[in-house]
Amino acid sequence: MKMTLKMLSVLFLNVFLSFSVQAQQPMEILVLGASHGNNASDSLHYKEVLRKLAQYHPDLILTEFLTPADYLAMPATNSNKKSQEKSFEYLRRHNPVPIKNTAKQIEKYKAALAKSDNFHRVRMDLALAYFQNHDLGNGLYHLYILENDKKKHFGANELEYYTAHFGTRDSLQKAGLFRTTSEYCTLVFPLAHQLGQQEIYPIDAQQYDEDWKHSWRLVAYIMHYTNKIAKMDSTTEEAKIVNAIAAAKETIEKEQVAQNLPIYNYLNSDLNARESDILNFYGGPELFGISKAYPESEVKNMMKYWGLRNVAMAANTLAQMKRQNAKRGLVVVGSAHQKWMEDELAKDKNVKIIKYNALQ
Repeated sequence: MKMTLKMLSVLFLNVFLSFSVQAQQPMEILVLGASHGNNASDSLHYKEVLRKLAQYHPDLILTEFLTPADYLAMPATNSNKKSQEKSFEYLRRHNPVPIKNTAKQIEKYKAALAKSDNFHRVRMDLALAYFQNHDLGNGLYHLYILENDKKKHFGANELEYYTAHFGTRDSLQKAGLFRTTSEYCTLVFPLAHQLGQQEIYPIDAQQYDEDWKHSWRLVAYIMHYTNKIAKMDSTTEEAKIVNAIAAAKETIEKEQVAQNLPIYNYLNSDLNARESDILNFYGGPELFGISKAYPESEVKNMMKYWGLRNVAMAANTLAQMKRQNAKRGLVVVGSAHQKWMEDELAKDKNVKIIKYNALQ
Protein backbone atom coordinates (compact mmCIF):
# COMPACT_ATOMS: atom_id res chain seq x y z
CA MET A 1 0.00 0.00 0.00
CA LYS A 2 2.82 2.37 0.88
CA MET A 3 4.50 1.61 -2.43
CA THR A 4 1.27 2.37 -4.28
CA LEU A 5 0.83 5.72 -2.54
CA LYS A 6 4.44 6.59 -3.28
CA MET A 7 3.99 5.71 -6.92
CA LEU A 8 0.80 7.79 -7.11
CA SER A 9 2.59 10.73 -5.49
CA VAL A 10 5.41 10.54 -8.01
CA LEU A 11 2.89 10.28 -10.86
CA PHE A 12 0.93 13.27 -9.55
CA LEU A 13 4.12 15.30 -9.20
CA ASN A 14 5.17 14.47 -12.77
CA VAL A 15 1.76 15.44 -14.13
CA PHE A 16 1.80 18.67 -12.11
CA LEU A 17 5.27 19.58 -13.35
CA SER A 18 4.26 18.75 -16.92
CA PHE A 19 1.26 21.10 -16.74
CA SER A 20 3.41 23.77 -15.08
CA VAL A 21 5.96 23.60 -17.89
CA GLN A 22 3.20 23.75 -20.51
CA ALA A 23 1.63 26.74 -18.78
CA GLN A 24 4.97 28.55 -18.86
CA GLN A 25 5.56 27.87 -22.56
CA PRO A 26 5.38 31.19 -24.42
CA MET A 27 3.12 31.67 -27.40
CA GLU A 28 5.12 31.70 -30.61
CA ILE A 29 4.08 34.46 -33.01
CA LEU A 30 5.44 35.15 -36.47
CA VAL A 31 4.43 38.53 -37.91
CA LEU A 32 4.69 38.28 -41.69
CA GLY A 33 4.89 41.57 -43.54
CA ALA A 34 3.10 41.03 -46.84
CA SER A 35 2.62 42.87 -50.11
CA HIS A 36 -0.94 43.79 -51.09
CA GLY A 37 0.01 43.13 -54.72
CA ASN A 38 1.90 39.95 -55.68
CA ASN A 39 2.92 39.52 -59.30
CA ALA A 40 2.35 36.16 -60.94
CA SER A 41 5.88 36.33 -62.38
CA ASP A 42 7.22 35.71 -58.86
CA SER A 43 5.18 32.53 -58.33
CA LEU A 44 8.23 30.37 -57.62
CA HIS A 45 9.22 32.70 -54.79
CA TYR A 46 5.70 32.52 -53.31
CA LYS A 47 5.90 28.72 -53.36
CA GLU A 48 9.05 28.96 -51.28
CA VAL A 49 7.34 31.35 -48.86
CA LEU A 50 4.43 28.90 -48.55
CA ARG A 51 6.83 26.02 -47.95
CA LYS A 52 8.51 27.86 -45.07
CA LEU A 53 5.19 28.91 -43.54
CA ALA A 54 3.75 25.39 -43.83
CA GLN A 55 6.84 24.03 -42.11
CA TYR A 56 6.39 26.61 -39.33
CA HIS A 57 2.85 25.15 -39.13
CA PRO A 58 0.85 27.76 -37.21
CA ASP A 59 -2.22 26.54 -35.37
CA LEU A 60 -3.85 29.95 -35.92
CA ILE A 61 -3.64 32.33 -38.89
CA LEU A 62 -4.53 35.93 -38.07
CA THR A 63 -5.23 38.52 -40.75
CA GLU A 64 -5.91 42.17 -41.47
CA PHE A 65 -9.69 41.80 -41.51
CA LEU A 66 -12.23 43.18 -39.05
CA THR A 67 -14.51 41.16 -36.80
CA PRO A 68 -18.17 41.41 -37.86
CA ALA A 69 -18.88 43.54 -34.75
CA ASP A 70 -16.04 45.96 -35.53
CA TYR A 71 -17.12 46.17 -39.16
CA LEU A 72 -20.68 47.08 -38.21
CA ALA A 73 -19.39 49.64 -35.70
CA MET A 74 -17.45 51.52 -38.37
CA PRO A 75 -19.11 54.76 -39.54
CA ALA A 76 -20.67 54.64 -42.98
CA THR A 77 -18.25 57.39 -44.05
CA ASN A 78 -15.22 55.11 -43.59
CA SER A 79 -13.60 54.57 -47.00
CA ASN A 80 -12.83 50.91 -46.26
CA LYS A 81 -16.44 50.27 -45.32
CA LYS A 82 -17.69 52.01 -48.47
CA SER A 83 -15.52 49.71 -50.56
CA GLN A 84 -16.59 46.57 -48.72
CA GLU A 85 -20.26 47.54 -48.86
CA LYS A 86 -20.07 47.38 -52.65
CA SER A 87 -18.95 43.74 -52.35
CA PHE A 88 -21.72 42.92 -49.88
CA GLU A 89 -24.30 44.66 -52.08
CA TYR A 90 -23.20 42.54 -55.05
CA LEU A 91 -23.78 39.40 -52.97
CA ARG A 92 -27.15 40.63 -51.72
CA ARG A 93 -28.31 41.12 -55.31
CA HIS A 94 -27.41 37.50 -56.07
CA ASN A 95 -28.85 36.26 -52.77
CA PRO A 96 -31.97 38.29 -51.89
CA VAL A 97 -33.30 35.69 -49.43
CA PRO A 98 -31.29 35.94 -46.18
CA ILE A 99 -30.01 32.86 -44.35
CA LYS A 100 -31.69 32.40 -40.98
CA ASN A 101 -29.59 31.91 -37.83
CA THR A 102 -26.24 32.28 -39.60
CA ALA A 103 -24.11 31.43 -36.53
CA LYS A 104 -25.83 28.06 -36.12
CA GLN A 105 -25.68 27.35 -39.84
CA ILE A 106 -21.96 28.18 -39.99
CA GLU A 107 -21.20 25.58 -37.31
CA LYS A 108 -23.39 23.04 -39.12
CA TYR A 109 -21.59 23.62 -42.44
CA LYS A 110 -18.14 23.49 -40.81
CA ALA A 111 -18.99 20.16 -39.17
CA ALA A 112 -20.03 18.74 -42.55
CA LEU A 113 -16.84 19.94 -44.25
CA ALA A 114 -14.77 18.40 -41.46
CA LYS A 115 -16.07 15.04 -42.70
CA SER A 116 -15.34 15.77 -46.36
CA ASP A 117 -13.55 18.66 -48.05
CA ASN A 118 -15.51 18.01 -51.23
CA PHE A 119 -19.06 18.93 -50.15
CA HIS A 120 -19.10 21.77 -52.67
CA ARG A 121 -22.68 22.90 -52.13
CA VAL A 122 -22.09 23.00 -48.37
CA ARG A 123 -19.00 25.19 -48.84
CA MET A 124 -21.00 27.56 -51.06
CA ASP A 125 -23.61 27.93 -48.34
CA LEU A 126 -20.87 28.39 -45.72
CA ALA A 127 -19.28 31.21 -47.72
CA LEU A 128 -22.69 32.89 -48.12
CA ALA A 129 -23.37 32.58 -44.38
CA TYR A 130 -20.01 34.17 -43.56
CA PHE A 131 -20.67 37.02 -45.98
CA GLN A 132 -24.15 37.61 -44.60
CA ASN A 133 -22.61 37.68 -41.12
CA HIS A 134 -20.18 40.40 -42.32
CA ASP A 135 -17.23 38.05 -41.79
CA LEU A 136 -15.46 39.14 -44.96
CA GLY A 137 -12.21 37.25 -44.33
CA ASN A 138 -13.77 33.82 -43.96
CA GLY A 139 -16.28 34.44 -46.73
CA LEU A 140 -13.43 35.26 -49.09
CA TYR A 141 -11.43 32.27 -47.85
CA HIS A 142 -14.10 29.72 -48.74
CA LEU A 143 -14.96 31.53 -51.96
CA TYR A 144 -11.27 31.25 -52.91
CA ILE A 145 -11.31 27.49 -52.28
CA LEU A 146 -14.40 27.14 -54.47
CA GLU A 147 -13.22 29.38 -57.29
CA ASN A 148 -9.58 28.34 -57.34
CA ASP A 149 -9.63 24.65 -56.34
CA LYS A 150 -13.08 23.09 -56.43
CA LYS A 151 -14.89 24.69 -59.35
CA LYS A 152 -13.25 22.45 -61.93
CA HIS A 153 -14.76 19.45 -60.15
CA PHE A 154 -18.35 20.79 -59.99
CA GLY A 155 -21.19 18.77 -61.40
CA ALA A 156 -23.73 20.51 -63.64
CA ASN A 157 -26.15 21.25 -60.77
CA GLU A 158 -23.34 22.53 -58.55
CA LEU A 159 -22.06 24.85 -61.27
CA GLU A 160 -25.59 26.18 -61.86
CA TYR A 161 -26.04 26.82 -58.12
CA TYR A 162 -22.62 28.48 -57.83
CA THR A 163 -23.21 30.78 -60.81
CA ALA A 164 -26.63 31.79 -59.52
CA HIS A 165 -25.33 32.72 -56.07
CA PHE A 166 -21.86 34.07 -56.88
CA GLY A 167 -21.72 34.88 -60.59
CA THR A 168 -18.71 34.50 -62.86
CA ARG A 169 -15.04 34.97 -61.97
CA ASP A 170 -15.00 38.22 -63.94
CA SER A 171 -17.97 39.61 -61.99
CA LEU A 172 -16.43 38.48 -58.67
CA GLN A 173 -13.21 40.28 -59.54
CA LYS A 174 -15.09 43.46 -60.45
CA ALA A 175 -16.93 43.26 -57.11
CA GLY A 176 -13.62 42.98 -55.24
CA LEU A 177 -14.36 39.44 -54.07
CA PHE A 178 -11.58 37.61 -55.89
CA ARG A 179 -8.19 39.32 -56.20
CA THR A 180 -5.64 36.85 -57.54
CA THR A 181 -2.67 39.10 -56.69
CA SER A 182 -3.65 39.80 -53.08
CA GLU A 183 -1.63 38.36 -50.20
CA TYR A 184 -4.74 36.35 -49.32
CA CYS A 185 -5.10 34.50 -52.64
CA THR A 186 -1.32 34.22 -52.97
CA LEU A 187 -0.38 33.07 -49.46
CA VAL A 188 -2.99 33.13 -46.69
CA PHE A 189 -5.82 31.12 -48.23
CA PRO A 190 -3.61 28.44 -49.86
CA LEU A 191 -1.72 27.99 -46.58
CA ALA A 192 -4.86 27.73 -44.43
CA HIS A 193 -6.40 25.21 -46.83
CA GLN A 194 -3.18 23.18 -47.01
CA LEU A 195 -3.08 23.02 -43.19
CA GLY A 196 -6.73 21.98 -43.04
CA GLN A 197 -7.82 25.07 -41.11
CA GLN A 198 -11.46 26.01 -41.62
CA GLU A 199 -11.18 29.59 -40.39
CA ILE A 200 -8.82 32.54 -40.36
CA TYR A 201 -9.02 35.08 -37.54
CA PRO A 202 -9.47 38.86 -37.85
CA ILE A 203 -7.28 41.28 -35.88
CA ASP A 204 -7.56 44.64 -37.65
CA ALA A 205 -8.48 47.82 -35.77
CA GLN A 206 -10.06 50.83 -37.48
CA GLN A 207 -11.14 52.97 -34.52
CA TYR A 208 -8.33 55.46 -35.15
CA ASP A 209 -8.86 55.68 -38.91
CA GLU A 210 -10.48 59.13 -39.03
CA ASP A 211 -7.84 60.66 -36.73
CA TRP A 212 -5.08 59.03 -38.78
CA LYS A 213 -6.49 60.34 -42.07
CA HIS A 214 -6.93 63.84 -40.66
CA SER A 215 -3.32 63.93 -39.43
CA TRP A 216 -2.06 62.46 -42.73
CA ARG A 217 -3.95 65.04 -44.83
CA LEU A 218 -2.43 67.87 -42.79
CA VAL A 219 1.14 66.62 -43.29
CA ALA A 220 0.46 65.90 -46.98
CA TYR A 221 -0.78 69.48 -47.41
CA ILE A 222 2.30 70.95 -45.72
CA MET A 223 4.70 68.74 -47.68
CA HIS A 224 2.96 69.63 -50.95
CA TYR A 225 3.96 73.26 -50.46
CA THR A 226 7.36 72.26 -49.06
CA ASN A 227 8.10 70.58 -52.39
CA LYS A 228 6.83 73.55 -54.37
CA ILE A 229 9.03 76.01 -52.48
CA ALA A 230 12.04 73.68 -52.80
CA LYS A 231 11.62 73.64 -56.60
CA MET A 232 11.50 77.41 -56.74
CA ASP A 233 14.55 78.02 -54.54
CA SER A 234 17.22 75.42 -53.77
CA THR A 235 18.67 77.54 -50.93
CA THR A 236 15.56 77.36 -48.72
CA GLU A 237 14.93 75.26 -45.62
CA GLU A 238 12.25 73.49 -47.63
CA ALA A 239 14.87 72.42 -50.17
CA LYS A 240 17.01 71.12 -47.32
CA ILE A 241 14.08 68.93 -46.20
CA VAL A 242 13.31 67.62 -49.68
CA ASN A 243 16.98 66.83 -50.32
CA ALA A 244 17.27 64.98 -47.00
CA ILE A 245 14.28 62.76 -47.85
CA ALA A 246 15.72 62.07 -51.31
CA ALA A 247 19.11 61.21 -49.80
CA ALA A 248 17.49 58.79 -47.32
CA LYS A 249 15.62 57.07 -50.15
CA GLU A 250 18.79 56.82 -52.22
CA THR A 251 20.67 55.23 -49.32
CA ILE A 252 17.92 52.63 -48.94
CA GLU A 253 17.92 51.88 -52.67
CA LYS A 254 21.68 51.27 -52.59
CA GLU A 255 21.33 48.95 -49.61
CA GLN A 256 18.51 47.10 -51.40
CA VAL A 257 20.80 46.46 -54.36
CA ALA A 258 23.65 45.38 -52.08
CA GLN A 259 21.50 42.96 -50.06
CA ASN A 260 19.62 41.61 -53.11
CA LEU A 261 16.98 39.92 -50.94
CA PRO A 262 14.00 37.96 -52.32
CA ILE A 263 10.77 39.96 -52.05
CA TYR A 264 9.38 38.53 -48.82
CA ASN A 265 12.77 38.43 -47.14
CA TYR A 266 13.04 42.14 -47.89
CA LEU A 267 9.50 42.93 -46.73
CA ASN A 268 10.39 41.37 -43.36
CA SER A 269 13.75 43.09 -42.94
CA ASP A 270 14.82 46.07 -40.84
CA LEU A 271 15.67 47.87 -44.07
CA ASN A 272 12.06 47.64 -45.26
CA ALA A 273 10.84 48.88 -41.88
CA ARG A 274 13.10 51.90 -42.25
CA GLU A 275 11.97 52.53 -45.83
CA SER A 276 8.30 52.25 -44.83
CA ASP A 277 8.67 54.88 -42.13
CA ILE A 278 10.53 57.24 -44.48
CA LEU A 279 7.86 56.89 -47.17
CA ASN A 280 4.77 56.80 -44.96
CA PHE A 281 5.82 59.60 -42.63
CA TYR A 282 7.54 61.94 -45.10
CA GLY A 283 10.95 61.24 -43.71
CA GLY A 284 9.76 60.44 -40.20
CA PRO A 285 12.16 60.32 -37.24
CA GLU A 286 15.20 60.51 -39.53
CA LEU A 287 14.26 64.14 -40.26
CA PHE A 288 13.37 65.20 -36.75
CA GLY A 289 15.38 68.28 -35.79
CA ILE A 290 16.55 68.97 -39.35
CA SER A 291 14.73 72.29 -39.74
CA LYS A 292 12.06 74.46 -38.19
CA ALA A 293 10.27 74.23 -41.53
CA TYR A 294 9.82 70.46 -41.12
CA PRO A 295 6.33 69.61 -39.71
CA GLU A 296 7.74 67.50 -36.88
CA SER A 297 4.83 67.81 -34.45
CA GLU A 298 2.34 67.00 -37.22
CA VAL A 299 4.36 63.95 -38.29
CA LYS A 300 4.55 62.80 -34.68
CA ASN A 301 0.75 63.04 -34.55
CA MET A 302 0.54 60.84 -37.64
CA MET A 303 2.83 58.32 -36.02
CA LYS A 304 0.78 58.40 -32.82
CA TYR A 305 -2.38 57.21 -34.56
CA TRP A 306 -0.48 54.68 -36.65
CA GLY A 307 1.07 53.38 -33.46
CA LEU A 308 -2.29 53.17 -31.70
CA ARG A 309 -3.69 51.10 -34.56
CA ASN A 310 -0.78 48.68 -34.31
CA VAL A 311 -1.11 48.47 -30.52
CA ALA A 312 -4.79 47.60 -30.95
CA MET A 313 -3.98 45.00 -33.62
CA ALA A 314 -1.38 43.42 -31.33
CA ALA A 315 -3.93 43.32 -28.49
CA ASN A 316 -6.48 41.70 -30.83
CA THR A 317 -3.85 39.13 -31.82
CA LEU A 318 -3.18 38.14 -28.21
CA ALA A 319 -6.90 38.03 -27.43
CA GLN A 320 -7.58 35.71 -30.39
CA MET A 321 -4.62 33.49 -29.51
CA LYS A 322 -5.81 33.12 -25.92
CA ARG A 323 -9.44 32.63 -26.93
CA GLN A 324 -8.49 29.80 -29.27
CA ASN A 325 -5.86 28.41 -26.89
CA ALA A 326 -3.31 28.70 -29.68
CA LYS A 327 0.40 28.17 -29.12
CA ARG A 328 1.78 29.14 -32.52
CA GLY A 329 0.35 32.04 -34.48
CA LEU A 330 0.98 33.52 -37.91
CA VAL A 331 -0.03 37.15 -38.27
CA VAL A 332 -0.20 38.36 -41.89
CA VAL A 333 -0.32 42.15 -42.29
CA GLY A 334 0.83 44.81 -44.73
CA SER A 335 4.61 45.12 -44.53
CA ALA A 336 4.46 48.64 -43.06
CA HIS A 337 2.86 47.10 -39.95
CA GLN A 338 5.43 44.33 -39.57
CA LYS A 339 8.03 45.85 -37.23
CA TRP A 340 5.50 47.99 -35.36
CA MET A 341 3.42 44.94 -34.47
CA GLU A 342 6.42 42.72 -33.80
CA ASP A 343 7.86 45.28 -31.36
CA GLU A 344 4.51 45.61 -29.60
CA LEU A 345 3.94 41.87 -29.26
CA ALA A 346 7.50 41.39 -27.99
CA LYS A 347 6.62 43.48 -24.93
CA ASP A 348 4.52 40.57 -23.65
CA LYS A 349 6.73 38.22 -21.62
CA ASN A 350 4.53 35.29 -22.68
CA VAL A 351 5.29 35.83 -26.38
CA LYS A 352 8.24 34.45 -28.32
CA ILE A 353 8.73 36.27 -31.62
CA ILE A 354 9.63 34.09 -34.59
CA LYS A 355 11.40 35.85 -37.47
CA TYR A 356 10.36 34.96 -41.00
CA ASN A 357 13.94 35.44 -42.20
CA ALA A 358 15.10 32.84 -39.67
CA LEU A 359 12.88 30.14 -41.18
CA GLN A 360 14.68 27.47 -43.19
